[in-house]
Amino acid sequence: MPLTRSFRWRTKKQEDLADRLRAGQSVTLSTDDAWHERTDVVLSLFWKPLWEVGPEVLPLAFHTFKGGVEEAAATLLLNHITRHIFNEDATYLREALTALAIADPELPRQLETDLQEVVDLLRVKDPQSLKRSYEALTKVMREVSPRVMRRAHPAHTGRLAEVSKRLLRAGRPVPGLTAHQAKGREWETVAVRLAASEEAALQAGLSVEDDTHRKLYVACTRARQDTIAV
Repeated sequence: MPLTRSFRWRTKKQEDLADRLRAGQSVTLSTDDAWHERTDVVLSLFWKPLWEVGPEVLPLAFHTFKGGVEEAAATLLLNHITRHIFNEDATYLREALTALAIADPELPRQLETDLQEVVDLLRVKDPQSLKRSYEALTKVMREVSPRVMRRAHPAHTGRLAEVSKRLLRAGRPVPGLTAHQAKGREWETVAVRLAASEEAALQAGLSVEDDTHRKLYVACTRARQDTIAV
């Protein structure tokens, strides 16, 4: 039977946006300088652009999980933060536990006090705080995992540096997710981080045959009320 009504759209503007996207018509998303004050989530096709938006956004993953021990430890720390701010697990928490050879899925909850001490170090404006926080995280992991973290190096502490920027900023950050992770979900107001090529694709009109276009459609149709570009 024909579907004649969407139970997601709460505004004519958002309904028209979805209709134009499905019809392959040209679309240009509106912008708002105060987007971070009224946005529930920021979406992108990839993780890296979410970190590049700025400290207003805290993505739920650093990138697609690659399996490194240092990355896994940082993911456990990120999970501790996202649980407390958004009440959501970090995206690759399970993969991180596997990489650390941790079988107990409840262990991150048991480590809350120790992980919070690392978070407190990241909130200190001090040139040495990043190294101290990495060493503290290494100590925590040493107690619960047979895997060995390497010594502090920019390649390993860079993730903590990005987290620190979010912790040092006043106010609650906006969660960041990829369109893939946002499938099936919805929010009131959604901001979308667009690359120049993705913005051009929207302006030219989307095609259902193109995988990137389908992901863009998902990103632009998660909002009940309004979708804006960042």
